[in-house]
Parts: sequence; C-alpha cells; structure tokens
Amino acid sequence: MDDNVATIMSHVHGAIQGVRDSLNGIEKCFNQEMSLLKKTIQQLTNNEKQETAKIKQNVQQARLADKQEKVKLNVRGQVFNVALSHLVSPRNPKVAEDTFFTAMLSSESGWAPDNQETGEYYLDRDPLLFQHVLNYLSDPNSDTSSVPSCQQEGFSAELDFYSVSRPHISVSLSLGQDFGSHIPLTGGQLEWLHEHVFRGNKPTLLYRSTGRQFSAAAFHKKCDRAGSTITLIKQGPNIAGAYASRSWVREYSAHWKTAPLSFLFCLEPNEPHGHKWPLRSQTAHVMRCIRENGPTFGDDRCGSAEFCVTHDGQVWARQGLDFGCGARLFDAGGQVMDIMEVYSPQPVSWWRTNWATQFFAL
Repeated sequence: MDDNVATIMSHVHGAIQGVRDSLNGIEKCFNQEMSLLKKTIQQLTNNEKQETAKIKQNVQQARLADKQEKVKLNVRGQVFNVALSHLVSPRNPKVAEDTFFTAMLSSESGWAPDNQETGEYYLDRDPLLFQHVLNYLSDPNSDTSSVPSCQQEGFSAELDFYSVSRPHISVSLSLGQDFGSHIPLTGGQLEWLHEHVFRGNKPTLLYRSTGRQFSAAAFHKKCDRAGSTITLIKQGPNIAGAYASRSWVREYSAHWKTAPLSFLFCLEPNEPHGHKWPLRSQTAHVMRCIRENGPTFGDDRCGSAEFCVTHDGQVWARQGLDFGCGARLFDAGGQVMDIMEVYSPQPVSWWRTNWATQFFAL
C-alpha cells in the first residue's frame, strides 16, 4: 500500500514539474516575442521620425523652390533680394542655429510677408548696417574686419538683434597671432577688446616694453607720428589702457591738446568683459604730449593727469573731470608696470614708418 502511494506521489511530482517546465518555456517564448515586438515598434518609430524629417525637408525645399531661393526684405524702404542660403543654411555656422531669419522663414511660424503682392518682409532697421550684415552672412568664413570702425558698435548691435553668431576664430585672426602673447587675456577679454576697443580692426604693434626697461624717448620715437594709438598696460592683476584719437606729437608750444573720441578702459581680474569710460567733453584738452613721460591723459584743469605713465615706467591713475574713472584703472598708483604695448588700430601707412619720417625730415 505504501509503495503504491509513493509511486502515485512520484508521478504527481513529475507531472507538476512537467507543467512548470512548460510554463517556463512559454514564459521564455513570450519574453522573446515581447523583446522582438519592442524592437519592431522602436524601428517603426525611428522610421516614422525619419520620414517626418524627410517630409519637413521636402516641404522646406519646395517652399524654397516656390520662392526661387530668394527672399525680399524691405529695410526702411530699401529692398534687398537675398539668397535664402545666406539666411538659412546648416552649412553656415553663423545661421545654423535658431536666428531671427530662421524664425521668420520657418513654415511653422506662420510669419507671412508684410506685402502679399510683392512678397516683401518689412524690417524697421538701418539699411546701411543691414548691408554689412548681409555681407557678413554671405561668406561663412568672413569676419567683421571689413566693417568700418565707426560702424562696428552698430554692426555688433545688429548681429545681436538677428541672433547671428560670431565665430571665435575671427577674433584671433583680426587681432593677430602675436596679440596677447605677452599680456595674458581670456577669450572673453579678447572678444571685448576686439569689439569695443579695436572695433574689428587688425592692430599693428608699435611699441612694447617692460616697466623697468621703459623709455619715454623710445615710446615717442615709435608712436608720435603713427596717428591714433591704443595703449594696453598690465600692472599686477590689473589690465587697463587708453585710446588716443590723435598722434602724440606736440602742437606748437602747448603740451595739452584736444583728442575727441578718446577713452580709457580696463579689464578687471576674473571678469570676461571690460569697462570703458568715454571722454565727457569732446573739446577738453586731454592729451599731454611731453617728451619726459609716456601716454598721459587729462586733466589740465586739475593740474594732474587722470592716467599717466612716467619716465621711469610707473603708472598713475587719479580721479579727474574728463573721464571720471580715476583709480578704477589700477588698485594703487605709483607702481611700476609689468608691461606696456602700444598699437595702431589700423595698418600703418608706409609714410608713417620711422625711416620715412626721418627721410622727409632731412
């Protein structure tokens, strides 16, 4: 009797194990089928996204073809027929991302031409500056150096308005490879100097000296007849300078002379951007041209200069009336500078070189 019960129980356990094995097999097959189904769904989703992207691209291409790859922009009455590839192109890094033009010309924006008959979009912007923007966009490798210095600030504001990027490489190319090699500058400081001080121009180095080796006579020999100049000085952690709109040649017997549009500036430590102090009165006598000192600015009414490099390479900065920046240029006055560089903001003409000056002075 016990043997029969044991035999029956053994068969029961075998049957249960068989059922378990069958269920495990079914579960394994089910999981395999679900995994395959998920892969199929993912593939279909990817295919759908690709097809949607192709459809959008075809719609955009058809839209471009309908407009004959041209768009009319009416900028305060002046009409520009612009190639769409200059305004919207993934191959042009300046307009590859979202810009004013991609938003305006996108099929999803619903932005229709202001004049349905002519198809013109109206822009209430400066047409002269807009022409510079178009020239800049037409060549993906161009920089901002072709824009006149007097229009650089307005041009920069236009690029910001249209959300057009400015490649960083253009800064180093415009300022020159040697610029900043002796005075350490961050990328943000280079950008700021390029835009607000040199105004997109490629400067020419006229004079470089350390503080202990500074010679006022050498400075005047190199810089007096070079026209406008930009002085850049490093003293400790501070970097500051000045733009002189006129040459350092003394006029008649007067030491002081007017210099409209001159300004002082500084690059403070750990800040990517600088500060700029323009001349408060364009008729003030702010440049002091004496052979004993280096660059000296304002203010003759106080009997002392706001910014001065002395004959022994010391840098002084005082509060004055012409610029109003005072000691913000340097933490402490009367310190010997580390290094000074003087640039011409544009290429120097051959007749302003030292040998030409000496020749014509004979």
